[in-house]
Amino acid sequence: MVRRYADLGASSIRGIDVSEVGIQQAIENYGHLANFYAGDVHCMPFPDDCFDVIVGRSIIHHLKFEVALSEISRTLRPGGRAIFMEPLGDNPASKVFRRLTPRGALKMNHPFPGSRSRSVTIYSAAQSIGSLT
Repeated sequence: MVRRYADLGASSIRGIDVSEVGIQQAIENYGHLANFYAGDVHCMPFPDDCFDVIVGRSIIHHLKFEVALSEISRTLRPGGRAIFMEPLGDNPASKVFRRLTPRGALKMNHPFPGSRSRSVTIYSAAQSIGSLT
């Protein structure tokens, strides 16, 4: 995805992962396109309001959700977006959710922790399954 983000015109790309081995592999493969950091999304080493977009792939089930949302909110610029892609197609709870929301998307009023307004869209492998605004 790093190459795709660069091709789309991202002026700065940063990646974070708890795995130092994974970070080393990312540096070897894409270090010429992005900066990578070993770290935890629950306490990111980035300043407030520094990202226009935050993308997470297959990580939600690993997170302390409220803590992670607080950090995402802190590091997103006003008007920024956080997008999470999750491989939930075969997850039984996702199947029930999609049956209950025939169009595959549900708008929910659920503010981020803190006083700042942010928006998160959560995607399954095939479709949007929820939006927090």
